[in-house]
Amino acid sequence: MKKLLLLFMAFLFTTTYAQKKSDFYGKWKGKDEKEGIGYFKFTKDGFAYMLMNGQEKGGPSYQNGETTESLTYKVNLKKKSGELQLIFTDTETEESYIISFLLRFLNKNEIKVASNFSEEKPTDFTDDNSFILKKVEE
Repeated sequence: MKKLLLLFMAFLFTTTYAQKKSDFYGKWKGKDEKEGIGYFKFTKDGFAYMLMNGQEKGGPSYQNGETTESLTYKVNLKKKSGELQLIFTDTETEESYIISFLLRFLNKNEIKVASNFSEEKPTDFTDDNSFILKKVEE
């Protein structure tokens, strides 16, 4: 019985996907019921880009109405449910606001993402706050 339990545990550890930060870099495309199709792109140098409602935003400098902003990110993949923060910064005043996300790698090319689209990070994945992103570019 002990051998069977050890064999089962070894099987679980070899089939569980362990993510690395480098797995997160790239372009991730998704669709949600409210916004339609969009994407997020995360670069090695810490910048993020996104397409929502047909508008592309992000990187070190982009126009958001009358202000010039930058979009960066922080990601923590050390927990079962990773954490992502998108940081929008007014380049003139240096004021910023954050949108927090939970994320879980389903495999190397798919992540489940949840957000309340505010600084408050969700505590769980629900049908109302989550969607799937698929990697389309490294």
